[in-house]
Amino acid sequence: MANISIIGGSGNLGTKVAEYALEAGHSVMAFSRHEDSCDLYHKNLVKINGDVLQLPDVENCLQGSDVIISTLGASGGSGLEVLHEGIKNIVKAAKSQNISRVIAVGGSGILQVDEGRLMKSAWYFPVYLRELADAQYHVFSLLKNSGLTWTVICPHIMHHGIRSGDYRHRDTFSLPETKDITFEDVADFIIKEIDKKAYLNVRVAISY
Repeated sequence: MANISIIGGSGNLGTKVAEYALEAGHSVMAFSRHEDSCDLYHKNLVKINGDVLQLPDVENCLQGSDVIISTLGASGGSGLEVLHEGIKNIVKAAKSQNISRVIAVGGSGILQVDEGRLMKSAWYFPVYLRELADAQYHVFSLLKNSGLTWTVICPHIMHHGIRSGDYRHRDTFSLPETKDITFEDVADFIIKEIDKKAYLNVRVAISY
C-alpha cells in the first residue's frame, strides 16, 4: 500500500480520490486551503491545511509520500495562478523529497485530435473552457519536462454521479464521441492507475 498526498483534497474530485484510496488500504494526506471542508474521517487520513502557492506548505504535505495526486483545477474552480504556480511547487517539492510519481488531472482540451492538433484548438471545443485548457496544457508541459514519472488524466466535463467502473480510456488522443463523466469514475480510474501503472508519462483520455 502507498502513502498518497492529494493536492486539492477537499474538492469534488479530491474528496472522492481520498475516499477510494482509503478504501483500497492506502494512507492519505489531504492537502487543501480549507481542511475542514473535507468531511472524511479515517485512521489513515491526515488533513493538512495549506496554500499550494507556498512551497514550504507543499513540502510539508509531501513528507513521506510515495505518490502525489494533484486535482487542482479539476472542477474549473481554481484560479489560473493556482494551476501555473501550484504545479511548479509540486514539482520542486517532489524532487527535493525524491518522490518520482505524480498523477495530475487536466482536461480533454489538451488531448490530441490528430498528430498536429489539440482538442482545445478544434472548432467544437467550448470557448469558455479554452483559457482553462491553456493552463492545463502548461501543467502537462511542465510535468513532461520535469524528469518525474507522471500521468495526466484528461476527462471532459465532470459531475457527481455513481462509481460504475465502466468507462473508456486511452493515451494521448481524444476518444471518439467524448462524453462527460462522473467525479466518482475519474477517482476510480486514478486509484487503479496507482497500482497498474498502465499509463506512465502520457496524457490519458477518459470518457463513457
